[in-house]
Amino acid sequence: MGKWIKGDLHVHTHNCNDGTLSVEEIISRSRSYLDFIGISGHSYDTPDCMEGQYAEVVQARKDHPELPIFHTAEQHFPLQRHTTFVTVPENKEFALQRQLIRKFHRQNGHVGREEACRELEFVKENWGEE
Repeated sequence: MGKWIKGDLHVHTHNCNDGTLSVEEIISRSRSYLDFIGISGHSYDTPDCMEGQYAEVVQARKDHPELPIFHTAEQHFPLQRHTTFVTVPENKEFALQRQLIRKFHRQNGHVGREEACRELEFVKENWGEE
């Protein structure tokens, strides 16, 4: 039988409007409880929210190579929900997150089922195997 792994894919840092801790502080406080962690930015925060946060994630990966650290982006999906897409770091995670926000963010007028399907197709085409 397999082993359960524990993690959190939706943690905000001091770079976001509803977080208070740095990536390093989050890792040091949660490391003994988690097998992986996902640091999530907001697509609607200040423009440098995700850039600053991503720089901290990149450094944390160097400082903690034993811990899988994902960077995610909380996006307003074309339907009345928000969503978070996760991919491995080697799969152009930050560039793809920015593309999703620019191309499909509900606050930019991308609304409805057809837009949601377009976004999912974009993810399938661009986040799959290379």
